[in-house]
Amino acid sequence: DLARRMMHERAGKIAFFLACLCPFTANYVSSPMPETLSVFALASAFWCLYVALDCHGDRRTRDPMRVRSGATFCFSASTGCGVFISLATLLRPDGGILLAAVGLFLFVRLIRVRDERKQTVAAGLLVLVVALAPLVPWTYRNWKTFDHFQPLAPRYASDLDEFTPLGYNHWVRTWMAEYVSVEDIYWQMPGTDVDVNLLPARAYDTPEEEARTRQLFADYETRTAIWPELDRQFEQLARERVSRHPLRYYVQLPILRIIDMWFRPRTETLPLDSRWWQGYQDDFWNSAKPAALALINLAYVALAIAGCFLRPRPRYLFVIVGYLLIRTAFLGTLENPETRYTLECYPLVISLAAIALSRIASLRISGKV
Repeated sequence: DLARRMMHERAGKIAFFLACLCPFTANYVSSPMPETLSVFALASAFWCLYVALDCHGDRRTRDPMRVRSGATFCFSASTGCGVFISLATLLRPDGGILLAAVGLFLFVRLIRVRDERKQTVAAGLLVLVVALAPLVPWTYRNWKTFDHFQPLAPRYASDLDEFTPLGYNHWVRTWMAEYVSVEDIYWQMPGTDVDVNLLPARAYDTPEEEARTRQLFADYETRTAIWPELDRQFEQLARERVSRHPLRYYVQLPILRIIDMWFRPRTETLPLDSRWWQGYQDDFWNSAKPAALALINLAYVALAIAGCFLRPRPRYLFVIVGYLLIRTAFLGTLENPETRYTLECYPLVISLAAIALSRIASLRISGKV
């Protein structure tokens, strides 16, 4: 229905087909992870937003920022949008990005659609209040019990009195670029023996730095733990690496992590080797399966990108693209590039891909292709 509201009936039917056959969202249904509920929350929030915009608007318009004069927002749909934004935020703290994207869209709409400013302000305030209301008891409890202002779950899911190796995480961000290293190194420390030889070459800039890094790993192996002094040494090493190559840290590595999260075969829930490309000579079929998944993922993403540029463009495209760009930029700042973090974008990817396919189909019917 979201794709139908964005374009037309044919796009909605194709979106239903693509959603039913999407292997990536299906893989997480049986996993004890928040991904499936997060996907549901995001899809429902955007659906409610479109329902609110369509309540009295002209559904035939193709301008993403305009509707018929005198249109108003649907109170219940705006409330529903806030409820599902709140659910997304409670499931994962980065769910707040959804509120930022919707708020930005309504702000731009407030400027451009002058005859609906009252309705836009009312809808924005309603979404904001409903989305943030469930966080109030949590924030009050943390302040009252722990004297700590914490409206969202902490990034590293740690208790207030639990040591978090921030220096180690900072060091990881100075070289991490792909999911394989997440499995080999990041998930193993602390608590497990780690083979330092699994570190990629970009983890060292000089032989002296390699020697220091190997010594830090040797110290870690004595306890299989990261204690404050060891963490400070990782932090010092991280600062030196950032000062030597700031462009690599702030631009190159985030871009590589983003590319990895969007385009790596989504095999993390499947019994397939993460280094699938290395064993194709010994086990062709186990390497062919991830390659096939990579092509399927590429097809979904490529069609979604095409859906943003084909004319007529989807209605209210600004809010869709805004969310995708903001979330993608945020994911580049994480030290652990996991493909599941982009999975929550798939309701929008599927809708945009369906719009592209429906447009291609209409061109073929009309004889233009």
